[in-house]
Amino acid sequence: MYMLVKRVCIGQEMLANPSLLLLDEPTSGLDSTTTLRLMATLNGLARGGRRAATMIHQPSSRLYRMFDIVVVLSDGNSIYYGCSGQFMEYLASIGYVPGFNLMNSADYLLDLANGT
Repeated sequence: MYMLVKRVCIGQEMLANPSLLLLDEPTSGLDSTTTLRLMATLNGLARGGRRAATMIHQPSSRLYRMFDIVVVLSDGNSIYYGCSGQFMEYLASIGYVPGFNLMNSADYLLDLANGT
């Protein structure tokens, strides 16, 4: 029931056609398939000229790849703002390199934000 209510609420906001769609944790409580569908819909709206911003805690790697711009916060401070695809390059430029080559950038981002 919770997932249905959440999707209906988000759908109502989309229909209102606001100048900025701001969603705080729209994927909480959703399964991975529903999460990806919701984010694909938001991505399509953004590609069509609508503005959408969302806060996501612990995104999966598939979800992270859907982001254009990310703001990474740790202890209330911004540790990165920019293109999601350039995050690993930025970290390498300041001396943070994961322990192995095939590290998932979303997981590495979470490790750094949590101080591990």
